[in-house]
Amino acid sequence: MFADWIEPDYRKLLENDLRRTKSMDAFGIKGAETQAEIIKILHKNIEHFLDHFYYQLGHSSSYPASFYPHSYGLDVLKDQFQQLYLHDDNDLTLRNQELAYKATQGMHQERPPGAGKSICRFEFFEIFIRLATKKYFDSGKCGKADEAMQTFIDSHLKPG
Repeated sequence: MFADWIEPDYRKLLENDLRRTKSMDAFGIKGAETQAEIIKILHKNIEHFLDHFYYQLGHSSSYPASFYPHSYGLDVLKDQFQQLYLHDDNDLTLRNQELAYKATQGMHQERPPGAGKSICRFEFFEIFIRLATKKYFDSGKCGKADEAMQTFIDSHLKPG
């Protein structure tokens, strides 16, 4: 009876979030095959993303309890980038990180009520896809966007 509460269906959660996003073409990932591979990687690593999303959400005291319950803003996100050691002076500068946030914000005209300028869970995924692409694919460290996504997860999101 309470199986949905006890064992959440992360696959369904991710699919719902991805339906809210724009096409990955819009943030530089071309080709249906590559996009499908990235989605597989996200499915495989969904718990790592959610751990980081909810950890930061729980440590964000800047919003009242009535605020949209699954969102937070750029200040909290910048703290998270720092904790994950994302910043470097060559491939992923602070400016690149802010641009990923702003680009994601600008893509969604229909935002949940009360979300304001904070990011929602589906935008959180988008930002990290953008950052992975920028840091590992655009820089030439990885030959394919899906390899960049997996490298990003292994290097910054997985514990240890």
